[in-house]
Amino acid sequence: MLTHTSSLSAIASVVALLTACTDTGVEKNFSRSEEYTRLMSEADFTETSNLSDLSGMATYQGVAKADFGSFSGTADARITADFSEDKLSGSMTNWVDDDPLNYDLNGKVELSNGSIDPHAGTFATDMFGNIERSPVGMVDPANPPVAVWIAGNAEGSFHNSLDGDHASHVVGVMEGETSDAGGVISGDFVAAR
Repeated sequence: MLTHTSSLSAIASVVALLTACTDTGVEKNFSRSEEYTRLMSEADFTETSNLSDLSGMATYQGVAKADFGSFSGTADARITADFSEDKLSGSMTNWVDDDPLNYDLNGKVELSNGSIDPHAGTFATDMFGNIERSPVGMVDPANPPVAVWIAGNAEGSFHNSLDGDHASHVVGVMEGETSDAGGVISGDFVAAR
């Protein structure tokens, strides 16, 4: 049998656990917003990079933001460019809801079959994935988890940094449909080597 003191202690533990989880989401969204702004401010958007003299693989890390129609969030973006084969792939993982105090996001958005135009410094790729949004805390039948499947495409470009680092940044936009009736996804990402 729980006493009043142990009940209060149990409640305090649950509140502390929930606060830690939600504070992490708020902090992560804030950090991603700062990183997104920093990455965008470092790139020279006056022209795209000519990639025809590049070979080998390069990995870019950054931030993705997406609106899934009825909710939105941010993710870690990882883009891999194969300049020898003019191919591109990527993934957006570790999603955080824009309302992290009330909702969790799980899932992944993938970029595949991407082709790079080395002279134009641009790329186009397929996009697919799934995201599940669930309320934080106890399950509420009136507010069940929502899962959406995503299909569409992404396109973007490579840019030098303002200090002259060649093809140091990649930016892109994502567009597609979700499994919700008439649902759409729109978003963008920026990443740097």
